Formats: sequence, structure tokens, C-alpha cells
Amino acid sequence: MATNHIAQGLRLLANPNVSRMFIAYVVSYTGTAMAPIAMAFGVFWYTTLQQKVPANMLSRVSAYDHLGSIALAPLGIVLFDLLYESGGHQLTLTVAALVVIVPTLLVFTVQDVRRMTIDYKTSAERRESAAKPTDLLPTTTDP
Repeated sequence: MATNHIAQGLRLLANPNVSRMFIAYVVSYTGTAMAPIAMAFGVFWYTTLQQKVPANMLSRVSAYDHLGSIALAPLGIVLFDLLYESGGHQLTLTVAALVVIVPTLLVFTVQDVRRMTIDYKTSAERRESAAKPTDLLPTTTDP
């Protein structure tokens, strides 16, 4: 029975119109399967930010993180559209892969990143180290 399904799948791949549909199915399935991994990454990312960034700088660091992650996405779409129109799909996919892979590998060259550990604290220690609202206010010195 399984060999019959494999043979049917191979016959479908021989048809150029169906093979494009098959590739679209595989790509969409892969994207769907990656969603839980992306959500888990988000949990680890925000946990690391909250543990490693001082409380008085967390807002600024989060703002830069969102600027790079969300606000610059339309710019990337426009630039890669222009790259696709001028250089084709092969060049666009190669540049996109390099834009993702090279910075990721460069991060691993930083020794502090490679040696990063999770700080496990008790509830009392977390309450003591948590930022108080008055910590975030600017201080003034009156004579």
C-alpha cells in the first residue's frame, strides 16, 4: 500500500504543474511546523532579555529589538523585491540566506554569548532585584 502512494507521488512530481503545487505544499507545511519553534524561541529570547539586561535599560533595548524586528520588515520587503526584479530568484535566495546565516554565525564568535548561562533565582531574590517604579524616574539634584 505504501509503495502505491510513493508511486502516485512520483507520478505527480513528473507533472510540472503539480510539482509546483507540491513544492508550495511543502513550503507551507514547513512554515506551519516552524511556528511552535518560533514561539519557543520567543520565550527564550524575552527571558534572556529580562535576565541579562539591567532593569533601567530594558525598555530601550526592547525598543531597539522591535525596531529591528518589526519596523524594518517593510524596508526588507522592498529591498528584496528590487533584488528579485533585477537579479532573479537564485540571487535573491542566496542573499537572503547570507543575510540570515552570516550574522547568526558572527554572534557565536562573541565569547560572552557562548558562555551565557541562565540565572536561576528564588522568588525572594527576584522580588529584591526587580526594578521599582521610582528607579526609572530621572533624578534631580536640588541645591
